[in-house]
Amino acid sequence: KVKYTLRDKKVSGERERKRLVTEQFYDAILQNIADRSTVNPFKDTLRKQHGLGGAALSFPFRWDLWDELKKAKEDDKERYELLLQDFWPWDVYCTHPYNLMGDPEHDPAEHYIQRDQITYRAAARLYPNKKAGMAVEIGKNRGKVKRVIYLSLEQYTVIIGGQVVIDDENPCGMIWHEWVWGGYGDLDEERRFEYLGKGLIRDARGTLARVVANENIVDAIRATAAFTPRQVIHPLGKEEAVQVAKEIEFGPNKLLPTDLGVTIKPLEQNVVPDSVRWSQEEGRQNLELIFGQAILSGSAPVQPLGEHRQRVNLAETPFLPASVALAQAIGNMLRKMGRLSKHELGEHFSMPVGRFGGILDINTDDLLEDGVIDVDLTPPTADDLAETKQEDAAEVEFGGIGMPEYRNRQGILDGNKQDMDRAEYLVKWHP
Repeated sequence: KVKYTLRDKKVSGERERKRLVTEQFYDAILQNIADRSTVNPFKDTLRKQHGLGGAALSFPFRWDLWDELKKAKEDDKERYELLLQDFWPWDVYCTHPYNLMGDPEHDPAEHYIQRDQITYRAAARLYPNKKAGMAVEIGKNRGKVKRVIYLSLEQYTVIIGGQVVIDDENPCGMIWHEWVWGGYGDLDEERRFEYLGKGLIRDARGTLARVVANENIVDAIRATAAFTPRQVIHPLGKEEAVQVAKEIEFGPNKLLPTDLGVTIKPLEQNVVPDSVRWSQEEGRQNLELIFGQAILSGSAPVQPLGEHRQRVNLAETPFLPASVALAQAIGNMLRKMGRLSKHELGEHFSMPVGRFGGILDINTDDLLEDGVIDVDLTPPTADDLAETKQEDAAEVEFGGIGMPEYRNRQGILDGNKQDMDRAEYLVKWHP
């Protein structure tokens, strides 16, 4: 959810209208990202923040799709309406920190180098008529080729297989990467930025090693207790005792007939030291300090809701720095998207509200740039949904959103099943 706040001491009616339009525009962007991504880039970024210490939220603008829509609007109105229903020109994804490097001299970085590998077919599709550097003919090669991309406010360069295929001005006039640290590291005395890239795992490595070693000991103790070694004594000697030992089988109702005088008895087990149990408890406590408290550990069935809420807050505490950093990065991303949309896409443009909503018509003069963007990553509660239910229903009535989008906002997951059940009921009892 996005909240767009103006700094004005007193907001006029026209400014308030534009504020609402801007807020609705940013909400529509987030809805499109959530609806259209098979891998949610926000969740993907958050995971990498926790585990690897950082990642980048990337959002290049697809000018090829925008040009195609503009051409259809001028030449073929019917095709334009069809394209607009599923039009989304932003490619939003999470870039792995291994594949992206920002310059360490500026914060935020003003230069980025991105490296990865793509298939030859993808290279031919993304960079048509620029096959220089391809070792073999594109289309026949099924392997991958190295790609390096340099990006700054002024320059955009793409190198495929060691050959420059694009060296031009930045087509968007902005840096379409927002680097996000996990929030668990800090600069050292020499302000070396690599110490910022610290995930939750780094502080837990020693504890995890002790936990694994302790679990191995416990597994050995458990196996010994379940299958205690036996001592076999045979009156005729050791060789005969070995033959009897080979016939011993463990399991329910297992019988072992033996000669007279054969003795089979369990060996005495070592006493399990208390230090094993203490070490397990210490490891669990240390992991809770790093990864958060187990929410239900030690809770009673009749525990007051306030105490349960307190446990949830304690469990969330280690993860808050990454969430705060991500919310800030999403706000910066939205601000850049809004600036490009306002200054580069003409006076008017239209965009869908997610995959299941209506069409939002934007007058770029209504998009404000001097407000504060606050992004709330907290899932809506039942009270939040109840508060917006009437407002969402009014939007459905006036055609602002469709029923699928209304159900999406209200968290109704079985809407299609409800429709089918109702249709079946009407058919069954229709006179």
